[in-house]
Amino acid sequence: MELSADFYSNLTRLAQDGRHDLACGTCGEGRRKLPSGQWLYPAVMPDGRTQWMLKVLMSNACVNRCGYCAFGAHGTTEPARLAPDDLALFFSLLMKERKVGALFLSSAICDRPIRVMDDMLKTALLVRRKYRFRGYLHLKLLPGIGSDQILAAMQLADRVSVNLEAVSPARLQVIAPEKSFDDDLLSLLRQVKSIGEKQDVACRGATTQIVVGPSGESDREIVGFMNRCYSELDLKRVYYSAHTPIPGTPMADLTPTPLWREHRLYQSDWLLRQYGFSADEIPTDEHGSLSRDADPKLMWARLHPEYFPLEINAAPLESLMRVPGIGPRAALRIVNTRRGQPLREPRDLSAFHIPVRRAGPWLLFSGQRRMRTQAQLQFEFSPGA
Repeated sequence: MELSADFYSNLTRLAQDGRHDLACGTCGEGRRKLPSGQWLYPAVMPDGRTQWMLKVLMSNACVNRCGYCAFGAHGTTEPARLAPDDLALFFSLLMKERKVGALFLSSAICDRPIRVMDDMLKTALLVRRKYRFRGYLHLKLLPGIGSDQILAAMQLADRVSVNLEAVSPARLQVIAPEKSFDDDLLSLLRQVKSIGEKQDVACRGATTQIVVGPSGESDREIVGFMNRCYSELDLKRVYYSAHTPIPGTPMADLTPTPLWREHRLYQSDWLLRQYGFSADEIPTDEHGSLSRDADPKLMWARLHPEYFPLEINAAPLESLMRVPGIGPRAALRIVNTRRGQPLREPRDLSAFHIPVRRAGPWLLFSGQRRMRTQAQLQFEFSPGA
């Protein structure tokens, strides 16, 4: 079976459009281009390994009118669609050449959601059963699909995702008035959690994506929502996408969301998942905004002088992780090392790959404070502008 020139033209367009979906651990940095014109992305797998991933949409034509999206019924993109047999064959050829080790499938809703999801499931089934792909497979779950399709996706995929897009029903109405936050989106994630708890499936959890900015939400709202996603829905990751207005869409005239805001949200997310912070501990100003000038962990330290300086040779693991510049791995290494050899000077931090100037001022070394910074002596909250 040969693939047509039209297939490669559509594939290139849909792979390019697929870059907007962030609900998996990929980044644009270090991507590489195939001879046929498509990009592969380095993707971090759940086990920590990195694989080359093909990210592609089955279709880029959508019946919805989401105000921020290029694929809506307002029609700002040239429509394209892929047949499951063709896409599965193309992926199998990449497999044989050992150019790819992961596949991310998503789609705009160009037809009834059930029919579009069937195409994605057929592609996944062909890749798994006919072409014997055993690597990482990620499937997007679409609003309006059936419970049987959710189960089928979780039996085939290592991970699934649902784009919540906003943090509440009211915020979603601003950017996607045709969608129901609870019935169309949250219900999918609740079903994923229920199936994962009750049945033996291949899927090991779900992720989601939030579009930052166009609905007018504050950072405090997003932080509180991400915390509920992890605690109530048991999501593996929440991804954040700073809104960049697209010409021809209803929200084309909005001011772009600054990338530093997206970056601060990822830092806050990391503090919740890896550092033991609660949502209430993430510092925001009176408007609910994270600081542009300092990361949230440093902000927390500055706002809690009663917590510091911390004795590095006695502080428990969870306390060390509150020190700016000290991460979970470094904190564990310090705890294991100091049992036999106490740390005596700030320069000893270098052995743990800890930035001395960042961490040193917050610590005592055998009862002695060796460093101090002006930032600790005088500080005022500086919100992002």
